[in-house]
Amino acid sequence: MSAFPGVLFRKGSCTQSRTGGVPLLQVHIGAKSFVSSRTNGGLTLFTLQLTGPLSHPTSGLVLAYFKSSYWQGRSTSFRGNARAGTFRAEGVFPSRGHATGSFRCY
Repeated sequence: MSAFPGVLFRKGSCTQSRTGGVPLLQVHIGAKSFVSSRTNGGLTLFTLQLTGPLSHPTSGLVLAYFKSSYWQGRSTSFRGNARAGTFRAEGVFPSRGHATGSFRCY
């Protein structure tokens, strides 16, 4: 992910489901701390959530933590499927700019 260049997020899950008949893709890579949501307790975490068909998602969220820093944004584009893809996101306050990245689930 370009917001944290060189960082490789590992060990996680990719799940597809439906909520109210709407497709939902959730990618969670890394570890979630329940101690501090602002810094994730220093743990590395990447989350991508897309709502709607993957060919044209209607909304999306990207959240990443690395060394107690975080970046959050809304997805503006996605290419791929439930097992692998690339994305672009625009920062949401207080995050700025844009980020791009990719994921693979095995």
